[in-house]
Amino acid sequence: MRRCEYLDWLVFTRQPRPYDARILRLLEAIAQTPTGAPLVAYVLRRWPRIVWGRPPVGNAFAFPWPLETIIMRDAGDEATNLEVLAHELAHLARWRGHLVGSLEQEYDAYLTGVRVRAEWEGLDWRDPNGPAARRWPLLFGHEASPQRFMAWVRSRNAFYALLPWNQPRTLPEVVRALITQAGFGVKMLLKRA
Repeated sequence: MRRCEYLDWLVFTRQPRPYDARILRLLEAIAQTPTGAPLVAYVLRRWPRIVWGRPPVGNAFAFPWPLETIIMRDAGDEATNLEVLAHELAHLARWRGHLVGSLEQEYDAYLTGVRVRAEWEGLDWRDPNGPAARRWPLLFGHEASPQRFMAWVRSRNAFYALLPWNQPRTLPEVVRALITQAGFGVKMLLKRA
């Protein structure tokens, strides 16, 4: 067994978690969609902590390994909660809840969350002229593109504006991104205090 596989086995061999009943219903709904089924399979393998609460930013936050925790703010709307949970699960399942962010990662998580919601609502996101393309034009349809998404999300908030497109993968890239992103976080916390 390779060292990385051993560490995964050691850290991620967990017992099932007693999730809140509403979170269980969201997971069951996500599992019923083609896009969401692999995300719930990940949950059943890893048993990350998923709780309602006050995330440090936004409507939800996925903490990286070794915490593997999702904290969600209750939107009061099942469809929105389902989309947000699928988004955060994409961060954990596909990106291992990376310590540093990127727009590449955000694009994937947004796209995944909206695909799950569209499938759950019975909308075909593959139809470039359908209701899903009209509702989420940055993600589906004729004019959808990662570049249009990037421009929109960067204008949405200051944190996204400082993220690189590509996910930092090498140690120097991760360190550089960590310094930039942690610096932003500290400034944000000081403004709140």
